[in-house]
Amino acid sequence: ADVDYILRNDALVTTPIGAIGYTRRVGGVSAHVRAQYKAFDAAAHYVTATRSFAAADVAWGAGGAEPYAWDVELGYSFDLDDMPSRVGVSYAKTGEAVNVGRVAGMGGLPEDRWTADWSTHVWYNTDVALQYRHDEDYGMSDGGSVRDVNVGTIRLSVAFC
Repeated sequence: ADVDYILRNDALVTTPIGAIGYTRRVGGVSAHVRAQYKAFDAAAHYVTATRSFAAADVAWGAGGAEPYAWDVELGYSFDLDDMPSRVGVSYAKTGEAVNVGRVAGMGGLPEDRWTADWSTHVWYNTDVALQYRHDEDYGMSDGGSVRDVNVGTIRLSVAFC
């Protein structure tokens, strides 16, 4: 349920249609909203295909998929030892997207994703972030594996100005 993957995947946006083997173009629409009140922030994103893909391109059941994805994020910013920090949680959901991004037998997008993250500024132009993500795949009847995946990441970001 990675809305960013769908929005930012250059292969889906910039590659000529014949180069990736699609038989027809499918447009899409997206909507985004962000809000902030004092130390709290929230965001929501939605992206969907405007019509079904050909079954040979992105299958869903007996026909082509008309995939969509949405997510909701909530965060709280605060100072930790005088360093700006933020904690956040998010939930994301996809529909008809089990085959979106599927490559060489590897799975497409998860059906559900829960994420928790924490980031803090630790030094001049340097941030550290921790993230835990829980993905739930589509059911077997939808072409998924019914498996859950848990991923933890640590990121060190340094800005060179």
